[in-house]
Amino acid sequence: MSDLKATYVGATLGNPAESFSAFYSTDDNLFQFQHCGKLPHDIRTVNELQPGESLVANVCIPVEDGTEGLWFMTFDRVNWFGLTNSRLDS
Repeated sequence: MSDLKATYVGATLGNPAESFSAFYSTDDNLFQFQHCGKLPHDIRTVNELQPGESLVANVCIPVEDGTEGLWFMTFDRVNWFGLTNSRLDS
C-alpha cells in the first residue's frame, strides 16, 4: 500500500473513482494490475475533484517485499505517468 498525494490539473470536474488506474512494473518487466481489496482512504472512493484540488489517498497493488520497479498511474486512462523508481519494503 502506498500513499498517493496528487493535485488534479484537469479543466473540468474529475472523478478518480471512475477514471483512476494504476499498475506496478517490476524491473524484470512483470506488470501487476490487481488491487489489494478494501483500503482505508482508497483512491477509488474519491468521487470528484475540482480543478486545482488536491487529494491524499491510498493505492495498493500486491507486489512482494523488496521488489524494485516503477509505479504507473493515470487519471484519464490515456496519459500514463511513471511516479517513482522504488523498492517496495514493508
